[in-house]
Amino acid sequence: PTPTTVRTIRPLTSLQDPAVPIVFDIYQKSFPVIEQMLISFFWRILRDKEQGGAAQYHFEVLCEGEGDSEVIAGFVLYEIDPDEPEGGYLWYIAANPDLRGAGVGKMLYSHVATQVEAAGARALFFEIETYDDAFARHGQEAADYAEWRKAWYKRQGALELKGTHYLCGVDWQPVIPMQVMVHPFDSDLNPEEALVIAHDVVDESIEQVGDLSLE
Repeated sequence: PTPTTVRTIRPLTSLQDPAVPIVFDIYQKSFPVIEQMLISFFWRILRDKEQGGAAQYHFEVLCEGEGDSEVIAGFVLYEIDPDEPEGGYLWYIAANPDLRGAGVGKMLYSHVATQVEAAGARALFFEIETYDDAFARHGQEAADYAEWRKAWYKRQGALELKGTHYLCGVDWQPVIPMQVMVHPFDSDLNPEEALVIAHDVVDESIEQVGDLSLE
């Protein structure tokens, strides 16, 4: 952004928000089909928000400019149970392809981490594609991107939950192996506790297959 660019993060709470179709375009351009929930998943969240529900979901956009000049620079969807906020879950985070490399992802991720920690969570959880699976399905370029993505999240403060195996699916696509990531806010959080919380906020099917560690 230029020195005068105004960046703000605001919630999406209605299907009538003009940002919604732009967010859906960013979403479909940013994630492999095998990792994409159906658009109806987001539609239901926004419909429920219009009716005062879905309080656990935080669907937000990062905007550059204001009013008629507003540009949707990226979006994030994360979840935290307001009644039992031990762990938050990051569903999706993406920058507008035209603005990648401009700090959009970093600003969004920092915002999520701040909000989830403030809600009382011990950690933020999510999963990312593994190097081996990316290579097997798409080749070296995809595998290198998977490694870059992991390194990027680690620079933001996230750690791998080593010693686990997780087959992740989005209902209408085959399951694929994913690496569980943990961004701890509690310095006393140990790997065993992280796995217990991950079973609750990510998926109870995450298996322990070796010595657990956060690295």
